[in-house]
Amino acid sequence: MPVKRNSLPHPSYKRTIDYLYGMKRFGIRMNLKGIKTALHLLGDPQRAFPSVHVGGSNGKGSTSAMLESILKCAGYRVGLYTSPHLIRFNERIRVGKREIPNRKVVELVDRIDSRLKAGGLRRINLTFFEFATAMAFLYFAECDVDIAIVEVGMGGRLDATNVVRSIVSIITNVSREHEVVLGKGIRSIAQEKGGIIKKGVPLVTSARGVALKVLKEICGRRGTPIHVLGKDFKIELNSKNFDFLSRWYNHKCLRTNLEGAYQLFNAACALGTVELLRDMQFSIDDIAIREGLARVRWPGRFETVKRRPTVIIDCAHNPAGADALRGAITTIGFRRLFLILGIMDDKDIRGIVSRFAPLAHKIFITMPKTERAASLKTLKKYIKPYSKTVVSIKDIAEACNAAISNASDDDLVCITGSIFTAGEARKILISKGTLA
Repeated sequence: MPVKRNSLPHPSYKRTIDYLYGMKRFGIRMNLKGIKTALHLLGDPQRAFPSVHVGGSNGKGSTSAMLESILKCAGYRVGLYTSPHLIRFNERIRVGKREIPNRKVVELVDRIDSRLKAGGLRRINLTFFEFATAMAFLYFAECDVDIAIVEVGMGGRLDATNVVRSIVSIITNVSREHEVVLGKGIRSIAQEKGGIIKKGVPLVTSARGVALKVLKEICGRRGTPIHVLGKDFKIELNSKNFDFLSRWYNHKCLRTNLEGAYQLFNAACALGTVELLRDMQFSIDDIAIREGLARVRWPGRFETVKRRPTVIIDCAHNPAGADALRGAITTIGFRRLFLILGIMDDKDIRGIVSRFAPLAHKIFITMPKTERAASLKTLKKYIKPYSKTVVSIKDIAEACNAAISNASDDDLVCITGSIFTAGEARKILISKGTLA
């Protein structure tokens, strides 16, 4: 099998990636000063293209991927910036569905670093996410994209991406997460996520309850039209397909390539955005919509990677994501559930575990290779009230082998708890050639 060009190692690529990851020591910066200064020194590339800015607690990546796929099928040159990545840094930055090449990563890091140092930015150490964001915007500008889809990293108001020239904003939903940074409770979190709402720039959202009320208040103050799932547009199940209905358009018998009923809410947000783009004179016909949804790929989201036994990988990393995954799992016919869980220490471990553990026949707790991973001792403490059958295996490869070898052909193995867990497991299964 021929090696893809992008997989050929650039002589400086590993050194460059190590340099980028070294910026993680600067942590998270919740202000826009650093990114604004950096982008100004780079010529403000984020102003070279219109953007759809995508925030929310869950479903940001899937919604972005669907929208990208539809726009590409409509003939547009689309930039896509998402985070974090599953396996490779390059996944974060794409143009025309192609990851940024290794050689371009090296070139951009060298060039950006030189420009920033020449401009005196050496006194302001950029964080990893700020530098990656600057790379994405410069790459999109140089590739002359027609439109960029930009996913928020954390929160919204003070996220490094909140400098884009957005023409539509999306907030998929709001749930409790990152409360140390975003504040306690749904109202505070919604305020932060609503920070991406711009004056007069329409918002599409699937938020509900208190979060929706907060977003409406922000839109009211900023004179921003808001389009709400369930009111201004909706979806209806139609056998294995679904219908999208709104005030302006109806699309019958659609189908997305992404599995899981919860993806329909993400599809609805993407389609609601397409309607607004059409009103802005973007030429997106019904064929592009249908083909874009059917062709979309977004690995690690309720992804079946093996059969007999069925092995599913999902990035659920908070209680809302766990609820969605649990609902999807219960629609699958299986005899026993073998659960592989690796969760970050700063997450709501109790909330995640309480959704999954009662369903499982046996739980394998593990730790992805990141300093943020919760210890086996911590995970076991939270799982103990729900399950007596807990196996501690620190190495994810060993945990996958143990779970799969314990399972029969009609059982289900689910690997989840974090994007780091999902990514590491996926890489392992790819290397073994076991992907479905």
